[in-house]
Amino acid sequence: MENDPEKSSAHSQEHAVQEIGLGSGASIIIDREAERRLLRKLDWYLLPLFTLLYCTNFVDRTAIGNAKISGIEKDLHLVGFDYNIALTVFYIFYIAAEIPSNLALKHFGSWWLAAMVTTFGIVAIGTAFVTSFAGLLVTRVLLGIAEGGTLSGLTYLLSRYYRRSELVLRIGIFFGTSPALAGAFGGLLASGILSVDDIGIVKSWRKIFLIEGQQSVFFKVLLYDGTQST
Repeated sequence: MENDPEKSSAHSQEHAVQEIGLGSGASIIIDREAERRLLRKLDWYLLPLFTLLYCTNFVDRTAIGNAKISGIEKDLHLVGFDYNIALTVFYIFYIAAEIPSNLALKHFGSWWLAAMVTTFGIVAIGTAFVTSFAGLLVTRVLLGIAEGGTLSGLTYLLSRYYRRSELVLRIGIFFGTSPALAGAFGGLLASGILSVDDIGIVKSWRKIFLIEGQQSVFFKVLLYDGTQST
């Protein structure tokens, strides 16, 4: 039995489009091929950007570990549990800021997340100039507040572009890749920064916070421009 070309063409067109009812007799027609092209475009545009942003978040968060190796405890006269307290304070405010930050993101839009990325970049830069344990605590508190809504905020932004069935894989990609990249290259980046000549009074571990903070501010521009143009 020979295939009828007209029937085959009609069958392929039927699978290429889909009609979705919206209730009250209304419906929309979706071109499946155009939808696949749009999905690929979003993947190539948003996923690398979000991965780099969350990687930057991780690098800024863990910079204090590299700073410890480079002598922050000695320079700031940290004794006993001072260093551990600075680490713990960050996560207390990180958790506390998560829900308020995302409520603000829902209200103000993507520029709120861009502002938070800028803030934790500025705070990281400010950490390069602290001279005491109290100053370190203040920067850790501010950093926790600024970074608290990053992960859930990026997830919320992705949910505005992908269906629920498409969202899980995309979250897994950027959430799984970013910590691995930060862990693999964070220490290497810190070593490279430490080999750079001193910048005025910014020496040793201070250079780590200064340069990595500037990277975060740069990625803020990419985040805002990327989400707005998309």
